[in-house]
Amino acid sequence: MKKEIIIFVLLLSLIQVFNISAATDTWTIKNTCDLYWKTFTSRDGLKMETGKKVIKGTIVTPLARITLAYLKIKLPTGEIGFVDYMNIAESNLLINKKEIDFVFGDHWILRARDDQKKTLPVGTEAYYLETQKNGGIYKVRLKDGTIGCVIRGHMLPKIFDDVPEVHQTNNNIYRYDKLVQKSENMTSAQVFEKFGEPSAFIYLKNNKAEAFYRYIIAVKDKKRYEDIKFHFENDKVVNVEALGKGKNKIVEKLPFASFVRGFDFNKLASRDYFMKKNTKENFFDKFKQKNWITKIIGFIITIITIFLFFSIPQFIFLPFFFIFAFMKFFPNGFVKFLNFIFLTIIYYAAFLFLTLHIVLTQPLIMAIGAVFCYIIYVKWNNKTISYNRCPRCHGMWTASGRGATKTGETQETQKVERLVDKGVRQGVRHLDQHWDDEVTTHEHFKDHRKCRVCGYDWDVDRTESSKETHYH
Repeated sequence: MKKEIIIFVLLLSLIQVFNISAATDTWTIKNTCDLYWKTFTSRDGLKMETGKKVIKGTIVTPLARITLAYLKIKLPTGEIGFVDYMNIAESNLLINKKEIDFVFGDHWILRARDDQKKTLPVGTEAYYLETQKNGGIYKVRLKDGTIGCVIRGHMLPKIFDDVPEVHQTNNNIYRYDKLVQKSENMTSAQVFEKFGEPSAFIYLKNNKAEAFYRYIIAVKDKKRYEDIKFHFENDKVVNVEALGKGKNKIVEKLPFASFVRGFDFNKLASRDYFMKKNTKENFFDKFKQKNWITKIIGFIITIITIFLFFSIPQFIFLPFFFIFAFMKFFPNGFVKFLNFIFLTIIYYAAFLFLTLHIVLTQPLIMAIGAVFCYIIYVKWNNKTISYNRCPRCHGMWTASGRGATKTGETQETQKVERLVDKGVRQGVRHLDQHWDDEVTTHEHFKDHRKCRVCGYDWDVDRTESSKETHYH
């Protein structure tokens, strides 16, 4: 009988230790704490200007997590904000996602002996007891009752897996005046439906309220403001405030940028506010990691994909290209001019659309990719006209080849450095410097063309280049 009583008491104590379930519909605030509207990667955040607090014992609804320090919650009043996860009772149940060291006892030992520590397998659950003075170590209790210490970042609350993660790089972007116009006289429910769930929402005195949006960018005076606050009175929007100092962005100052910014393409960009991390590798990533050959193939496929992406404006332009080419009353030079003008307009419009609405960062990389492909297609279109459109009757695709004549060649010589490793002598590596001649040869040709319709003959200049290195 004594044995059964002992077992019952042990089971009861374990149940008490692990009475927190990770998969709950509600959480409990265990310490009165601040409510935050904006968070950072560290354990710091911006508190509500009103000093809004969440009282101990409040039952809250879990919404999301952000970084490794904050959880987003909804209060019984309907208010929304972030709290440090250490203030959530359910966060006491921890779990590790990889094998980690567990040091026995009340304190962490940096160089613990083998008999002072053990390895916790993936998926080990533990109950949080306290945080060590340096803030980076947790004292925990395992299911078997063993007490020890783990590194804080290696063992996180199990409830993290039960809520989506706020995607901090996704932003909806609007021109400020359009944002004000869209939200005019909206109720809080209508604002939430239109712009998504806010980062924080609180009630103030005198029937006032505020909704903070961390993931809305408003462009005002050609500057980007990344924090927006909606002010409500009697549940109606009375003001939209752009917080902080706006950031200067060159793309916002480009010609016609303000006009393009006036359109709302946020749905087209498919920016989800919540996004769980996808830890599974896709087929392409697995394929590239097989061996060095698949890495090369993967690199080539990536380059081709990027090139095709920046070629989309050319694909859009092709119908216009053929329309101009088949208009026989246009001379070849005017067709090339029209192609140049229209392709320039389409590429510029595509660049503005891309950098203003889709890819909000790295405009220089977008510009390099667009300009590179633009130059290629301007040359390709001109070459297509020169080779295939008759200068006299202006017939398209009426030309046939009649051979080529070499008209000469030119050469360019450039000195290039080459270092020869002579090995290590007395602990010093010696390199022998050589200057080689890199010779570039340009061969010039005239390709002879003849129109099959009117019989007109014309020549097209062509140059072929090759390089050769003369070593010294």
